[in-house]
Amino acid sequence: MRINADNINSSMIARMVWDDDTMDVVFNSGVMYRYEGVERSVFTTVTGSDSVGKAFIALVKGADYPYRRIALKA
Repeated sequence: MRINADNINSSMIARMVWDDDTMDVVFNSGVMYRYEGVERSVFTTVTGSDSVGKAFIALVKGADYPYRRIALKA
C-alpha cells in the first residue's frame, strides 16, 4: 500500500513516499534517495513528528537502512 506525505513542513525534506517497506525521500535540494526495509511504523512516526528532519535522521539515517540516490526526471 502506497502512502504519500506531501507538503511536509520541514527545512530539510520536501516529500516522502512509503510503499511496501521502501521509502522515497525528496529533499528540499531536489535530490531523492530510496531507503529499503523501512517499516510503515517508522514512516508514520517520521512524517507525524514535530521535527520531520530530526526524526528522519534519528530513525532512518541512524538505523543504517540501505539506500541509493535516485535520479529525478526533469
